[in-house]
Amino acid sequence: MLSDIKNTVRQSAVYGLSRISLKLAGFILFPLYSLYLSVDQYGVVVRAEIFWQIINSFVLFAFETALMRWAANTGSEDERRRLSFTVFAVVALINVLFMAVGLMFSSSISGLLFDSAGYNSLVLICFGISFAESLIGIPLVILRMREKAGSYLAVVVSSTVISMAIQLYVLFYAEDKITGIFISKLIAPVMMLAVLSPMMIGYFRFRFDLIAGREVMAFAFPLMLASFVSMMLSGQDRFILGYLSDSKEVGLYGLGYNISGVLNFLIVAPFAMAFPVIFWKKISDENGPRFFTKSVTYGQFIITWAALALSLYAPHFIKVFALNPDYWAAAPVVPILALTFVLTNMQVTGHMSFYHSKKTNIVLLMYVIATAANVLLNYLLIPAMQMYGSAVAKVISYLICVMLIYVLSPRYYFIRWELSKLILMTVVAAVLTVPFYLFDIGSIWLELMLKTLALASFPFILFIFRFYEEIEISSIKGFFLKYSRKLRRI
Repeated sequence: MLSDIKNTVRQSAVYGLSRISLKLAGFILFPLYSLYLSVDQYGVVVRAEIFWQIINSFVLFAFETALMRWAANTGSEDERRRLSFTVFAVVALINVLFMAVGLMFSSSISGLLFDSAGYNSLVLICFGISFAESLIGIPLVILRMREKAGSYLAVVVSSTVISMAIQLYVLFYAEDKITGIFISKLIAPVMMLAVLSPMMIGYFRFRFDLIAGREVMAFAFPLMLASFVSMMLSGQDRFILGYLSDSKEVGLYGLGYNISGVLNFLIVAPFAMAFPVIFWKKISDENGPRFFTKSVTYGQFIITWAALALSLYAPHFIKVFALNPDYWAAAPVVPILALTFVLTNMQVTGHMSFYHSKKTNIVLLMYVIATAANVLLNYLLIPAMQMYGSAVAKVISYLICVMLIYVLSPRYYFIRWELSKLILMTVVAAVLTVPFYLFDIGSIWLELMLKTLALASFPFILFIFRFYEEIEISSIKGFFLKYSRKLRRI
């Protein structure tokens, strides 16, 4: 099992760090964003980012998941190549149709999203980003299926570095900085598509498989709707917050979300990309059920500890990260939003129960319920709590998703959760975090020392509450003994 866990971590690191590198670029460049963009302008950027991601959830049509699912059950390489072409052709057609919609209604969409028709060019660029991102999804899946992790990493990271260089030019010299930023985000996936096209064309068998195409679409359609509803659940609060409040509040909330989003692109997204590959390989293994259970427990251990660190140091980090003091008011919302990513990580393994049983409509139903709750909660909480109301609404909505998974998954392929341990980790992290937001310690050095002590104590407090099994304690001791010997030899 240890080798399986190492393989999951290795694949998570490679695929996750590469695929989210474009988002990481925006995060790295934020200090310059804060200098050249007002909080109001950043609120526009936040909403535009969410908009193209929502479009992408439609146009990609959940075919990445479907292609992985069907390819895993296909014995012939020729069938996989034919299926890959079929999926790519359908995705391309859907994208063309959506691009036409964008061209016809860009001004209306701009007025709906930003209360101004003046952002119609930004709307069109968002459609273009979604188009390019969707098309590169298929060749990237092909690289994953062929276990070409090095090629995958090189293509994505190289294009992102170029995108960052263009964004730097835009921030320093361009007059319309918002439009320029999104043009640079468009260039990255276009370059990736250009580089990957020869490999993709060489891999395809140019024959449209109508029967397989219908089966894949039947599988993917509920997932597409679920992906869309999931994106609405993730992003609609920015639009509601802008409607009920103002663009500045959206900018602060967006910054808080992006900082807490470090958990997503360092832990959740990599794990979400790697775990399905491992799942389909381990599904028939004797130790599969225990491996899946422990994947949940220790996946949550890692992200909860990371969320604790982020929550404790957010007020200090943001003062270094945001060069404009107007942005510093975003810090208190970070711990609440960090909890949403802790809950999101639990859903990664939970969804596999429904994918295995081809009950993708259940995933859709869960997201519809949670999204409806999120809309209602936003309208109830924002007037009194502003961005904190949006954050609390998001946590409750994601908790609803987790509870539905826990209740419904036993009817299908059940991945057992060690629920008491999951609750224990969350409670301990909350108890260690809350006092630092309630009381003013006065001395910055004493505060940092106490926060570091709180962070370091997390695994030891869990030990007191018998979180670890005997075999796990032995493995941890063996790990430290092994590497302490190596350090002594140096």
